[in-house]
Amino acid sequence: MQVYADDFNSYLSFFPCVSRKISTTRSGKRRKHHISIRDFLRLTDRYILTVDEGTTQCKCALWDSEGNMKYLSVREMGIIYGSRGEIEMNPLTILDTVRECIKETLNMAHCDPSRLMGLGLTNQRETTIILDKTTGMPIHNAIVWQDRRGETEIGKLDNQARSRIKEVTGLVPDPYFSVSKMKWMLENSIKSKRINDLLFGTVDTWIIWNMSRDHRFITDLSNASRTMIYDINHLDWSDSLAEFFHIPTSLLPEVVPSAAPDLALIDISGIQVPLNAVAGDQQASLFGHRAFKNGDSKCTYGTGSFVLSNTGYQPSLKPDLLTSVAWRIQGDNTVYCNEGSAFNTGSVIKWIRDSLGLIDTSAESEKAAMRSTPDHGLIFIPALSGLGAPYWLPAAKGSIFGITGRTSANDLVRSALESIAFRVRDIMESMGRDGEKRSTSIKVDGGPTSNGFLMQFQADILNMDLYRSANSEMTSAGVAYMAGIVDGIWSYEDISRMNLYLDPIRPKMSTDESNVLYGNWKKAIESVIRYYSK
Repeated sequence: MQVYADDFNSYLSFFPCVSRKISTTRSGKRRKHHISIRDFLRLTDRYILTVDEGTTQCKCALWDSEGNMKYLSVREMGIIYGSRGEIEMNPLTILDTVRECIKETLNMAHCDPSRLMGLGLTNQRETTIILDKTTGMPIHNAIVWQDRRGETEIGKLDNQARSRIKEVTGLVPDPYFSVSKMKWMLENSIKSKRINDLLFGTVDTWIIWNMSRDHRFITDLSNASRTMIYDINHLDWSDSLAEFFHIPTSLLPEVVPSAAPDLALIDISGIQVPLNAVAGDQQASLFGHRAFKNGDSKCTYGTGSFVLSNTGYQPSLKPDLLTSVAWRIQGDNTVYCNEGSAFNTGSVIKWIRDSLGLIDTSAESEKAAMRSTPDHGLIFIPALSGLGAPYWLPAAKGSIFGITGRTSANDLVRSALESIAFRVRDIMESMGRDGEKRSTSIKVDGGPTSNGFLMQFQADILNMDLYRSANSEMTSAGVAYMAGIVDGIWSYEDISRMNLYLDPIRPKMSTDESNVLYGNWKKAIESVIRYYSK
């Protein structure tokens, strides 16, 4: 039997430690719970399940009452690369992989779905799917966020349109976002289908529609704010932008809070498990890092690098950065964030491994870089999918400066890793404009943070302390914490007290030396920008 939060009255007589409590939301409102739900979870061995559907992997985890990840399963995701640079995924494979990953996690824990208190879902953002609601089938493969086929459409925008889009959505117009992908599908894949039979969604919407009772058609604010047709000021779809891009509003899902009780009931082996949290992966990671205060920042290193900073309860527009909804917990105010995205991080390491064959495994990049020397003289511009923040040049291509007859494979590897750190500094420099106080530290997570060379160089080039997450799954942690707050398992204060970080990595390079290196980087990247600009 599935137990919901409202059912705890019937259990109180069996568990004397379970008592009533009134918690306070971040905005000062009162929220009632029947708890101590944490004690109830501990006594009954119940869990929160999280699903993190990413670009390259799907990860499912079980979290206990203390906020510990107890079990984790990982499944690889398949990416389809077209001959003209298209990057796609099969939506049906996404769905199958999620279901298999959930099943594997529960089997590993010998956990029946009835022992799940709730579910948190986080996902790759911007990736676009359109389905036919009469058949439940997608009309085309999912177009992945990295796909650049919308360059022509976005390139047609004049300055007035670009300014209007930035003002309404907080986003710098770029084919990265969903709307150009959606428009391409409608123009190329609709065939004889009736427009009123079609539904658009990012990956969260696709998963929820297929796995929920009654096919709930929803997305949360954090995902909606990455489509480039969502008004972050009025927290609703923008009719004017939908009309501008010729997107019928009938295609668009209902926008719901990032965390609230029973956003949907997800069918897991015949048991209806309440979905209590949904968020885009980078916003979920920001929450997982406990970045609850204005100015708190984090950087996640994955396929790309994503630097996010909490900006409080009002949008804070900056010309070269993105402004999005970070999250909204039901009963609380909406929280916003600034974001800078560098599109190529893990993909750079993958490229030097698979395409160039310079290393056999990603982990070998650290040793290869250490065999090089600081005076190698190379500057690598990692524009394998264009340049994101703060340059926003989709047409840019990767470049390498300074090659000589003495350049070695190890030098190339080292310069590629250094480029990742330089791109993060580009973003941090943009965030630090407007006279804002510069932070002296940043929280980091993601697979590449295990690379000691990269992390030390990052601390050096930023002149900041780096705090690496002790838990590699901060994205999943974010939606676990959101779901736990909704369920009354934790308060914000409980989460803030959790010890999540390893010892800091401190800068060893002098400020003058790091500034000289960064100055050389700026000269190189500015020449690339001049070459590829119209």
